[in-house]
Amino acid sequence: MIGVASTCSIGIGALIPCAILILGDILGGSASIAMSGTAGSIDPSPLYPTILKFVYFGIAMFFAGYSSQCLWVLAGENQSRKIRELYLRSILRQDLGWFDMAEEGSLTTRLAQDTSLIQDGISEKAGLCIQSCAQFLTGFVIAFVKAAVPLMAGVGIIMFGTLTKLTARGQDAYAEAGGVAEQVISGIRTIYSFSLQSRFAEKYDAKLERAQAVDQSGGLIRGIGFGTFMLVMFSTYGLAFWYGSRLVLQDRMAGQDVLVTFMSLMMGSMALMLIPSNLAAVGSARGAAYKIYSTIDRIPVIDSLSNFGEKPEKLLGKIEFANVNFHYPTRPDSKIFENFSFTIEPGKTVAFVGPSGSGKSSTVQLIQRFYDPLGNFS
Repeated sequence: MIGVASTCSIGIGALIPCAILILGDILGGSASIAMSGTAGSIDPSPLYPTILKFVYFGIAMFFAGYSSQCLWVLAGENQSRKIRELYLRSILRQDLGWFDMAEEGSLTTRLAQDTSLIQDGISEKAGLCIQSCAQFLTGFVIAFVKAAVPLMAGVGIIMFGTLTKLTARGQDAYAEAGGVAEQVISGIRTIYSFSLQSRFAEKYDAKLERAQAVDQSGGLIRGIGFGTFMLVMFSTYGLAFWYGSRLVLQDRMAGQDVLVTFMSLMMGSMALMLIPSNLAAVGSARGAAYKIYSTIDRIPVIDSLSNFGEKPEKLLGKIEFANVNFHYPTRPDSKIFENFSFTIEPGKTVAFVGPSGSGKSSTVQLIQRFYDPLGNFS
């Protein structure tokens, strides 16, 4: 599907500058008819076949444009749905230690926002990038001025790389801010009980200020890139008119050929000017996909979906801890158990008694294998 959509995007991008060739034929034919005929006796019928080519081009562009947009949007929807499924499946597969390390609320933020950025970057934006590249290449092949190509292409590449990195940093900041907001909303009673509103508000503002700084840097990059594009584009127009006028005065080129060359150059330059905005969406999708796929590709330490591992044929019901050491992933300096040993015989009822933080719930979590301890545990 993506291959067909790419072909349609290339087709419509190439057809737009090629239509200028037909315009040149019409202008040249009109000039010849006007020069050979007399007033009131001009016969436009020789131009009819050329004019019909415009109709054929219009029909071809309609089908190519419609097919391109439909296929790209459909491909983007299908892929984003699959990415959401894989991401949610990977989240449900992760061990509890991974959830302890993850920011509360950041997972839902990534599921809602980052996947939307990916969908935007792999659907019609990708198609418009391909279309603009095809239009640019075709226009500059038809035109005769190529001096500005390396500079303009270089600006686009620099913008793409920079915006990709900035988007990844910005999405991290927004995900962290969303995690803070999720904590506050889910524990609003506790926040009010301990008068922690100002503390969490400052924490939330700090996360947003980081995201704001990243967005401002991205805006600066976009502004510099767009300004450079406009400078090069209009400089190219001036060069085309200057050089074309010299060729016409020297009878080395017809006027309609100069016009075709200039308009092809203009079409190619305009297409290249549209690439950065679409390329920025692709770069944003790439930055968002990095975090999404790092979760999708992660193999958890305790894999609940794995078919490998020890499979006892029968259970005796005996639980034994032998010199077990344990600490939570988020608190490596705070040991919960150190050389902890105990045995629960089959059929016995055991109660864990102790003050808060003594390891009662941690013992149950180790038995349920929410975490893996250091030491012998059976």
